[in-house]
Amino acid sequence: MVSEEAFNTARDLIAMSLIYLRAVGEEIGMERALDIAAKSAERTGVQWAQRVKEVGLRGDDATAAGWAITKIMAGWGMASKPLEVSPQKIVAENGRCPVYDACVMAGIDPKSYCRVNTRGPDAMFKQINPNLSQQCLKFRSSADDTCIEAIVMGEPFKFPE
Repeated sequence: MVSEEAFNTARDLIAMSLIYLRAVGEEIGMERALDIAAKSAERTGVQWAQRVKEVGLRGDDATAAGWAITKIMAGWGMASKPLEVSPQKIVAENGRCPVYDACVMAGIDPKSYCRVNTRGPDAMFKQINPNLSQQCLKFRSSADDTCIEAIVMGEPFKFPE
């Protein structure tokens, strides 16, 4: 069960960071600010991997990575519905997203930000197994829509144009 309180807290904290990112983007250009955000997301992903290993990560395949990201998403009040599950590939439909809502609140294009922010989970998966990658197969068109994301073995990072 997802927590509305966790969702709102995550959304509000992310929005504060994005308001800062927007201000930085106004000073140095949003493209450069997003490049820096991508580096930050990658570093965060490495830290997430260390944390999930401490709390019980078992294995190094897509199933293990799916377990790890589900733990993080639950802390943010997010729900995910598995569509395909195997050691080689996990595909899930993700419901309401605090990152998307925070982007809207902060005045940042959600797709532009999520394109760089998904480098965090990708970096976490690569810490679990260097052959794992994050793929966004469908990006939500609105706050009420869903994203379809995958964790795949042996394929590159992917995000829709």
